[in-house]
Amino acid sequence: MPPSPTDGVPNARRSNRGMTLGIAAMAAVWVIVILSRHAIWAHWWAYKLQRTDDVAERLEYLARLAGLGEASVPVAADLIRSNDVEFRSFGVFLLSKADSPVAAAHLRSAINDEDEDIRRTALQAYAAGGGPNVMRELVRLMNGDRSDVALTATAQLAVTRRAEAIPILIDAVRMHANVAVRVQAIQSLAMADATEAVDALIDCLDDTTTYVGQTATEEAAARALNAVANAGSLPDHITHTDGVMEPAHVVGGEAAKALRIITGQSFGYRHDDETARASAIAAWRQWRESQAEP
Repeated sequence: MPPSPTDGVPNARRSNRGMTLGIAAMAAVWVIVILSRHAIWAHWWAYKLQRTDDVAERLEYLARLAGLGEASVPVAADLIRSNDVEFRSFGVFLLSKADSPVAAAHLRSAINDEDEDIRRTALQAYAAGGGPNVMRELVRLMNGDRSDVALTATAQLAVTRRAEAIPILIDAVRMHANVAVRVQAIQSLAMADATEAVDALIDCLDDTTTYVGQTATEEAAARALNAVANAGSLPDHITHTDGVMEPAHVVGGEAAKALRIITGQSFGYRHDDETARASAIAAWRQWRESQAEP
């Protein structure tokens, strides 16, 4: 019997269908690879970052990861859980470069790190974010038990959210239970040039409560000075601030400094001289009344 023209057609159709499915599968894999390439790079570069001791290579991989933005968040979250403080600091750095709620949540967890420098940098990065709960969280941290975090949160309120923060800082100046936070709030108001705080600052002039230690503002200035010193850019007579005796801050004295910065007035205030202090306070109140006159 002669062969039919349709002989072999089902086999050809099955072959074509198999080829089509194979091509489709390869295309799907290719699409997945393309869409996932940033995540793949992130895990590979994080792997290489943690397995080299060469500083230049570490910085190169860190820069590559930072350039991925949101794609680096999963590996950054792994890094902040590392036992190595340097890797945790890398994780905080990467999270600071990713503006997302997920990154903010991981930064918030890093504020509880056992290392003070990591707590500080994580809090600064978190405060700089634009999330809806940042302001409320900063206030909560300002009222917390960990003094260094409370001071940093107080400073960041004025740095990142001045308009919203001024009334909160004024309340802190008047009634916060932690004198260190009160001193930091006064310094923050001075840096913010907050004329709204003048009345509260005048009320503080008779307060001789003392805080011994650096504020977050002073620590930031000291770190900047040390960085310049390490770079060899300071004159020989200016040295590092490490080992310097902790300063004593009198609330009234800090208020007087802030008032001088904000208003340009001083009236000879001295916190350690009762007569001079009382005379200056009276002059301040009289000056304030004169400013209120039409």
